[in-house]
Amino acid sequence: MAAGGSLSRSERKAAARAEILQQEEQRDRRRQVSRIWRKPPAERSPEECQVLSESEDIVRELERRRKRRERLRRRQEEVCDEPEELKRKVIELAAAIRNAKHLVIYTGAGISTAASIPDYRGPNGIWTLLQKGRSISTTDLSEAEPTLTHMSIACLHKHNLVQHVVSQNCDGLHLRSGLPRSAISELHGNMYIEVCTSCTPNREYVRVFDVTERTALHKHHTGRMCHKCGAQLRDTIVHFGEKGTLTQPLNWEAATEAASKADVILCLGSSLKVLKKYPRLWCMSKPPPRRPKLYIVNLQWTPKDDLAALKLHGRCDDVMRLLMEELGLQIPGYERARDPIFALAEPLRPEEEGTHSRKPVAPPQGTEPAAAPRDEPPARYDMVHYGHSNQLRQARAMGDYLIVGVHTDEEIAKHKGPPVFTQEERYKMVQAIKWVDEIAPGAPYVTTLETLDKYNCDFCVHGDDITLTIDGKDTYEEVKTAGRYRECKRTQGVSTTDLVGRMLLMTKAHHSNIDEDLDYRKHTDNFGKGPKGHSPWTGVSQFLQTSQKIIQFASGKEPQPGDTIIYVAGAFDLFHIGHVDFLEKVHQLAERPYIIAGLHFDQEVNRYKGKNYPIMNIHERTLSVLACRYVSEVVIGAPYAVTADLLDHFKVTLVCHGMTEVVPDKDGSDPYEEPKRRGIFQLVDSGSNLTTDLIVQRIIKNRLEFEARNQKKEAKELAVLEAMKRLEEEKH
Repeated sequence: MAAGGSLSRSERKAAARAEILQQEEQRDRRRQVSRIWRKPPAERSPEECQVLSESEDIVRELERRRKRRERLRRRQEEVCDEPEELKRKVIELAAAIRNAKHLVIYTGAGISTAASIPDYRGPNGIWTLLQKGRSISTTDLSEAEPTLTHMSIACLHKHNLVQHVVSQNCDGLHLRSGLPRSAISELHGNMYIEVCTSCTPNREYVRVFDVTERTALHKHHTGRMCHKCGAQLRDTIVHFGEKGTLTQPLNWEAATEAASKADVILCLGSSLKVLKKYPRLWCMSKPPPRRPKLYIVNLQWTPKDDLAALKLHGRCDDVMRLLMEELGLQIPGYERARDPIFALAEPLRPEEEGTHSRKPVAPPQGTEPAAAPRDEPPARYDMVHYGHSNQLRQARAMGDYLIVGVHTDEEIAKHKGPPVFTQEERYKMVQAIKWVDEIAPGAPYVTTLETLDKYNCDFCVHGDDITLTIDGKDTYEEVKTAGRYRECKRTQGVSTTDLVGRMLLMTKAHHSNIDEDLDYRKHTDNFGKGPKGHSPWTGVSQFLQTSQKIIQFASGKEPQPGDTIIYVAGAFDLFHIGHVDFLEKVHQLAERPYIIAGLHFDQEVNRYKGKNYPIMNIHERTLSVLACRYVSEVVIGAPYAVTADLLDHFKVTLVCHGMTEVVPDKDGSDPYEEPKRRGIFQLVDSGSNLTTDLIVQRIIKNRLEFEARNQKKEAKELAVLEAMKRLEEEKH
């Protein structure tokens, strides 16, 4: 022993040798016990039995391992229900589907095995073969066609029995089966789609070939360039170990919303080992009685089996054939000539022809591709605000080309009352919203099939409120009956009614960080209120900003080398045509502009504008400006003075201001002193004389007409509500 009680070097070496010898003895002992334990009991000698009795800990561990291996083996086995048992279960499943109010289907690789695409965890699955050390053969996915299960799901959706499909597959077969893109969430991407993430919103390119030839984990560029901005395109695939960030085709927003509404979830051909890791798909935060009923179709065990109302052991095509027969529905056959991919596909340019070597999906010779799905939300869009923009954002996600019908002044005056903006102002305002591809000026107030056909639209979209004609009839009745109507969620807390009321009332209670006063509570309770109470559509509610809403509106695009970063600042209150004209002129100042809009806090705007300005609070103004196609980024609560720190932080190369008066800062200084000193300040004449003050003057001038208009509108809506309640009572 060395001084101080520590071991000497030789003692430490001796202790290490002893520990190694002990470990070797333990390994030898375990090998000996394992060899004896594997023998049948009848073949063990007395000495071997003695060894086992002296090694109970090792024997228990061996037993645990054996049970675990057996459990894993059983879980990997494919089990098929007897025909009669399967038929009985299908009848029970059919009854659940008929009674479901909101059915969502989750699909996995098992629904595509009939198309010769291997699954992952089946007996011949990719992971199974790799675990066994066997090689896997390459499969040309473009040779695959939608299976009977794919076509059955599309049929169920067409008959409104399925509301949404959430798929783990990236083979694109749901899209090719004819299922609308708005009804699909492809959580792991689509092999036929590449996107430009530099464009706002992201620009998609659907191809007729597999775009993933050059891509891999954390390596997503496909080698082709965006036709609009020239940036590199990337695939949409989410590999194991990656987190999907693209809006489409992943469509997580719709998947989450569908799951939250679901009362029945049907899982087809999925082991659920990946899907179980997404809590928002299973409503686990809800108490068990309120969670959706779960039905599983899979040959193997899944981790959700114990929670399922019913487990069907069968091949997906076999189950779906029986199910469709039980529901009395004919399964449509897949016709390559009608494959939607040919209509959706963006053709390669001549210089792109050599950028891939994958075999394309080819249409039959002599066929003409069908038109791509287009949607049109005909609407009034008077006083265009972020609620309208949010509706258009949702509508654009439902199709591939968005046409917005805007009514004339005459139509609005006839059915609604006096418009706030002129029709020309409305046309330009709607066109400036970044999700709009085209506008249809002078759209009729009542949407007909003739209107949809005229613009080659597959369906029209409206919010979940109701729109009535002057005689109280639903303006979308005809297209609803024809099954060419889709609905999106109305943005709570904003309406033209509320904004008009704020202008007339002249209070500040709508500002952020200000408590609601008595006058404003009275306004929200009475403005536009009919004699029989409030309509849930016309009444005023409180807008609550969320980070998710900002993310949905934001471009997420960073400035790129070569971009001209332009800074503009102001209130941008009641975002109107004057703002649009200004931003459009600013946008034209550079070849590659990146416009950052600085929005002042409510209290700052009120300091230099006075009265009850701003009419919209900072959260509402943020969304309004983010929706504009000319704006790349917004600074929420920007300082009134454009400082050196702000210019340096954003690397600003140009600061612009309109022809309106510049009010001095609190200390009397010029808020644009620093950019003027640097020689990067420029006045821009928008050519428009419309201001927020003029809009307010229009409202005040027609105050009585607006109040009468809102009361009349609400009275019609309440009459419809009463009729709907009576019908519901008669059913029960």
